[in-house]
Amino acid sequence: MDGTLTDPSVGIVRCIRHAFEGLGQVPPDDATLRGWIGPPLRNSFATLFPSAAEVDRAVTLYREAYAAGGIFECQVYDGIPELLASLREAGRRLIVCTAKPIVFARQVVERYALGGYFEAVAGPELDLLNYDKIQLLAKVVSDHGLESAGSAMVGDRRQDIEAAHANGLRGIGVLWGFGSEAELRAADADALAAAPADLGALLAR
Repeated sequence: MDGTLTDPSVGIVRCIRHAFEGLGQVPPDDATLRGWIGPPLRNSFATLFPSAAEVDRAVTLYREAYAAGGIFECQVYDGIPELLASLREAGRRLIVCTAKPIVFARQVVERYALGGYFEAVAGPELDLLNYDKIQLLAKVVSDHGLESAGSAMVGDRRQDIEAAHANGLRGIGVLWGFGSEAELRAADADALAAAPADLGALLAR
C-alpha cells in the first residue's frame, strides 16, 4: 500500500515526529523518516530507543496521532486508479498485502475509493508485535489459493521483493515509492517499473 498505491509521507512523518517529541527526544530529519515508510515502524523505533518500554510507548504515540488524522494525510499516486481498473477489466485478481495494521489499511482503501478493485486487504492486527512481510504474504497465498507461477508481489521496498521470492512469486519493484532503485536491485527484483503505466505492461506479460 504505502509507496505503491499511496504516498502517505506527510502524515506518517508528522506522526513519527510526534512520537519522538512525546518521549522528549529530537526526531531524525524528515528525509530519514521517509526512509522508515514501508517496514514495520516498531523495528525502526527499536534502532534508536534502548528499551522495549520506550519502543512500545513510541508506537502508541504514533498510532494515536495517526488514528486522529495522520491516516488521511496521504494521496493516491497519479495513474494508480486507472491501472487498477485496467487490471480488473483484464480479469486479474488484486489483493493488498501491507505491513500497515489492517484496521488502518482498510480505512485508507475505502476513503480513497480503492476498495472496489481489491478482493481482499491483508495486514497485521494492531496487537501483533512480531511479524514480517514474508509471513503476511504466505498467509495471503494460502488464504486465497494463489498459484505462484501466475502471481506477483508488487512493492517499493526490499521486504516486498524478499517476501515474493520466499513465497515463490515474482517480485516487481516500483520506483515512485520510498525504496531506491539500488535497494530493489540488491534484492534481485524480477523487474522494475518507473511509472504505473510501466507496471501495467509488466503485469500484462
